[in-house]
Amino acid sequence: MAAKEPKVPRRISKGPDHSYYLTGESVLRASASPYPPRSKTPTLIRFTHSNCYGPVDADIFVRIGDPKSPLGHLDFNTVSDWRKAKLVAETVLDYETEEWIPRPPKIIGEMSWEATYEAELQFAPGKHLIEIKFMSSIEAVCSLVLSNWEVRVK
Repeated sequence: MAAKEPKVPRRISKGPDHSYYLTGESVLRASASPYPPRSKTPTLIRFTHSNCYGPVDADIFVRIGDPKSPLGHLDFNTVSDWRKAKLVAETVLDYETEEWIPRPPKIIGEMSWEATYEAELQFAPGKHLIEIKFMSSIEAVCSLVLSNWEVRVK
């Protein structure tokens, strides 16, 4: 009989802001407003995806998860209640002025890039997870599900 692999404990994160360091030099930052979420008003979940080499074509989805049954890193399609976050801004760093400017239609060479996405969630009172599905179309930046952001809603 083969030895059972030990279960790796999940690190639970709490708080209004989170950063996830992805492959391919991408960073996904997430924030919730208001924090903590309230059951009487929607909560805005804002994502900022950045990459030091240039634009990364990706879709971001969010859902309210169950802390007793978190999704795994590859559970892309095991649930159907994902909400797609809407792209609201896309900027690049102008190295001459050292300011962030709107992304031009054509980018030549490497350029620091970031995109902001937003989605609203309506929470019920209780303990929940904010689960994030990050879907990249670029092989260097892996797609995955993040389910370690715990919130308590009143």
